[in-house]
Amino acid sequence: MLLTLLALPLLHLDCPALRRGAGFEMRPGIRAGLRQTDDERFTLSTGSQTLQATGNCNPEFNMNVLVADFNFDGYRDVAVPTDTGYGGVNTFYTLYFYRPASRTFQKTRYRDDQNDHAIRANLSPDPVTHTVDGSYKSGPAYVALTLCPTPDGLDLYTCRQGDLNFNLAQTADDYDWTWFSPSGTVLASRPLRRSGEDRSRWTVAAARLDLHTGPTLNSKSLAYVVRDDQVEVLELRAGWAHVRYSGQGKRVFGGWVKLAALR
Repeated sequence: MLLTLLALPLLHLDCPALRRGAGFEMRPGIRAGLRQTDDERFTLSTGSQTLQATGNCNPEFNMNVLVADFNFDGYRDVAVPTDTGYGGVNTFYTLYFYRPASRTFQKTRYRDDQNDHAIRANLSPDPVTHTVDGSYKSGPAYVALTLCPTPDGLDLYTCRQGDLNFNLAQTADDYDWTWFSPSGTVLASRPLRRSGEDRSRWTVAAARLDLHTGPTLNSKSLAYVVRDDQVEVLELRAGWAHVRYSGQGKRVFGGWVKLAALR
């Protein structure tokens, strides 16, 4: 049976509200404030800090600041919009993570201009798998992203990227998938073989395979899958795979399995 903590709901703070200033809770009893001071700057404040954040919140493209627990430590973080594209199809963000020990915010260590797969766009956190989904349009193609917590749990990095393959006839789900390490090293790739085949899904080869809370055998087992089940691989790490599995009744499970038990 899968047990999950109740996630703090995602907040959307719109541009008119941010011109006036808006307060919100990082968790019950811990508050922060955000105000857009001009077209390119925000002031993000707590009781211990006032931080100047660069960003853009254009109401013409329905751009919002997102407040959610992006690194799944039990405290909300802030995603400030920095740019938009394709008439509002893409909204790109810079992440600011709340640090409860110091009661301050810290800007993400990952910069979009270092490599293409570090772009954070159209973000949607998944509290079941502790990953963040993203996507953006690039020219005629679409890119799908999965962001995972770094090993220290303090930040996010792009652990998986899917690019539409335009060399073959395709459906909207036809992606070439690549998995990355926190440093950006390619760990694995699965090119599209034929139209309609989802190459992000791997097949369970073991008779029974426990879904662990972490990439160790000593971590707690929350659920299990069986031979020939299809799992979606979100992250690869040192012989382990972080997977998402859709069970009966569309219930979603997440956990870690030994990579050798998948094919």
